[in-house]
Amino acid sequence: MTHPTANQIEAELRKDFRARAREYGQDEDRNDPVISLLFRTFADQIEGLYKGLDSAQLSLLDELIGAVEMEPRTARPAQSVVRFRALQPTVVDPGLSLVGEAESGERLTFLTDAGLTVSRARIAAGLTYQDGSLQLLSGIDLPEDVAALRPNFGAVRANLGSQPAIYLALDNLPPSHVGMQGFFFDLNPRCETLHRTLPGATWCLAGENGEFGATGLMRSRKGNAGARMLQWLIPPGDGAGETKESAGPSLPDGFYAGRVFRLPPVPPGRRGVTGAPASIGPALEKVFTNAARVFFSTPRAWIRISMPPGVENLQTSINTIAANSVSCSNLECVNQFHEFKRQGLSIPVSVETGGKGCFVAIRSISDKRNREYLPRFQADPDRTLGRYSLHGGRLDADPALDAAGEPEDQAALRVWVTNGKIGNKVSANKIVTLANPHVAPGLQVTGLTGAAGGTNGEELPDVKSRFAAKLRSRDRIVTEADLLTLAQGFDQRITGVAVEQGVELGETGLKTVQTVTLAMSRGSFSDGEEVRVLLGDLQRFLQDRSMAGVAISLKENWS
Repeated sequence: MTHPTANQIEAELRKDFRARAREYGQDEDRNDPVISLLFRTFADQIEGLYKGLDSAQLSLLDELIGAVEMEPRTARPAQSVVRFRALQPTVVDPGLSLVGEAESGERLTFLTDAGLTVSRARIAAGLTYQDGSLQLLSGIDLPEDVAALRPNFGAVRANLGSQPAIYLALDNLPPSHVGMQGFFFDLNPRCETLHRTLPGATWCLAGENGEFGATGLMRSRKGNAGARMLQWLIPPGDGAGETKESAGPSLPDGFYAGRVFRLPPVPPGRRGVTGAPASIGPALEKVFTNAARVFFSTPRAWIRISMPPGVENLQTSINTIAANSVSCSNLECVNQFHEFKRQGLSIPVSVETGGKGCFVAIRSISDKRNREYLPRFQADPDRTLGRYSLHGGRLDADPALDAAGEPEDQAALRVWVTNGKIGNKVSANKIVTLANPHVAPGLQVTGLTGAAGGTNGEELPDVKSRFAAKLRSRDRIVTEADLLTLAQGFDQRITGVAVEQGVELGETGLKTVQTVTLAMSRGSFSDGEEVRVLLGDLQRFLQDRSMAGVAISLKENWS
């Protein structure tokens, strides 16, 4: 909140004084040092009251945020996107430390937001299907051997349904196929519909016979800093398609959220390769004309990304798509020991209170027995554990108790910090090295985008709005509006929702049933299995958020 400065307050005091003086026929002596000192003193005191009010509001708000287990008021790391290269397949763990150089010459640390497998896999061709036409995506530079085939970059007629789609063909595949491969979509910033719908798009990996079937379907969930983690709609069943990310800060959406995707591990039974999917083979023959047979002779992995009807022109909306890519955030972990008797119970964790950077998150606080401190409002029967809360850039601690029941005199603290706005000054191609090259020999990195989105902290109006939104959150179903909102937002192919409440006789007596009718188009789905999986996921999603004793029933209304 913006408050008047001492100079502005002093000017208003002088203005009021002059007005009063004129009422009594007196003129103000502007050079009187006593009056000047008086006005200045009052102005400074009033300014201090305003600042104290802000501090009190933030302190109270921090305490309320901690009580409802809401994301605390912190700085935002700047985010960038990088592309890796490696001659041999290399696993990049989440949190790999990279070095970026700011315009001022400062060297800043960036950590990868997700893990991925880097290989020589490349995008051999990218195509868009829209309004009955299939066309090579002009923003993707074709490899030399594919460009030498002189394909047709114009649109060719194709009958692939009413739903727009993006097709990607990848070759030079490692033994893991396209498992854990990362993609970055550079989009036209003016294409709002595409930006909004791409994170929820359905991906499908073609099978051995070139079919886009139900077993190849994938949906994405939001990962760290907004990276999208793709998951199988039909799990392999043996755990082969599951991944576990290593521990790290859970960052809110970064600047490039929703444009970075990471595929899941691909089990051996789903590592299909084909020259051309059966559904688009005839159209591809028109794209590659006389060289189609040469193009089809190379086995490739094919991916289809289904987009909703009404999305902007994909040819002009997608600048390019890069493989072997992932986002990274300007983060660093600061370790310190704190002695309570000498340094007190309030620990500075942010730069404005004496910390070593702009505060992002607590990584860990542990006592002498390596037990973790808990947030002050988190319930736990063990009263010997240490507790902490965050207030205005400081961590207030209640020390853990030792075996004798006495407060311990120190704690080990690890804090995630960022450089804040300085991180935004790392331009494209300025992240080019690993902090420790020995971690992954032969791995090369190139910055694809300039870093953006970094802040030094959250202002009072922003955190108040976020707190109000948390209290009004509809991630639970109480009213009919809650149910409508959650069902409508679950999948972009659901175009309308209606709710009807009734009572049915069940095994244990009468029960309340909310019947949700979903408006959908058959052209938005590849087959019935895809519909079945969607309805099953939505049923579980809504039932988990419903009040006890209320059953959810789904119906389809096809157009």
